[in-house]
Amino acid sequence: MKRLATVGLASIVGCLLCFGTAQAGWEIHSRYAGYGGTTEKEASYFQRNQVREESGDQITVMDFAARKIIMIDGKEKTYSVMTFEEFKKMMREGMRKAREAMDEMKRQGISVPGMPSRAAGTITVAGIAGATVAGYPCDGYRVSAGETVTEEIWVTKKIDVTQELGPAVWKEFEELTRDAKKMGFAVEDSGDAPAYRKIMESGYPMKTVDKQSGAVHEVTRAEKRELPASLFEEPKGYEQVPFDRMTVETSEGMPAGGGAPAGFGGQAADYGKQTADEARDAASRGAQEPVQEKKDDVMDSIHEGAKEGIKKLFKW
Repeated sequence: MKRLATVGLASIVGCLLCFGTAQAGWEIHSRYAGYGGTTEKEASYFQRNQVREESGDQITVMDFAARKIIMIDGKEKTYSVMTFEEFKKMMREGMRKAREAMDEMKRQGISVPGMPSRAAGTITVAGIAGATVAGYPCDGYRVSAGETVTEEIWVTKKIDVTQELGPAVWKEFEELTRDAKKMGFAVEDSGDAPAYRKIMESGYPMKTVDKQSGAVHEVTRAEKRELPASLFEEPKGYEQVPFDRMTVETSEGMPAGGGAPAGFGGQAADYGKQTADEARDAASRGAQEPVQEKKDDVMDSIHEGAKEGIKKLFKW
């Protein structure tokens, strides 16, 4: 679910066909067991350069033809619309703030939790026993960095979302990926390795087990069916609000999920409840429990938002 397989950034070329009331697309439901024992049910919808991601009450719709993102809060009955350019700017700012928070923790001598150090070495892939996931036959692969096993993946050739998603999907986030790597996120990731990319190109990832963090993402149901156009439109009867209201801001100014909108992974961090000075004082007093809570919060934002969420959507 989570490894970047994007290609070079380029402009969207040409016009896309208009949609009718419904078109055939993929509906995929999954379960994600992440860091700290958190579990989320997710749903993804793919239809001709449109993607809808659902995680609880938080929904993100990406329209690559219109180059816009719709963020929906089902609980509050609100939604917001932003352009891709606005989204990228927000993500970069969120990653910058997350980077600053992590650097401050390191300066204080506080170890960084929730983000296991990645193994170094050449990325290699070996075949393992296949499996049936959600009724789909899958080939299994084990990914290693040097001598360390980092990940196990099962992919199926029976699901091909590339027919619904054109080159624009892969191109749009290459700059964002590059920014993340420059800031220290995902630089150790295997996603750019030729052996790894070959796995992602061979089919749709149905189950992924991160052997270092313990995170598991598994598809529970997948079907190709007619998808109503309303899934990818602004919700009727909801209040439209500015997009900055759709990202939870802490007193330190860091948006939830490292700046990611709803649906890109990550819960709202509350790092601002403990300032850097308070964290330093707590550490000097030996009061590690409050510091640990804040470390967990901020790293959830960094890891889940800036890294997990992007890869979750753009792995295939």
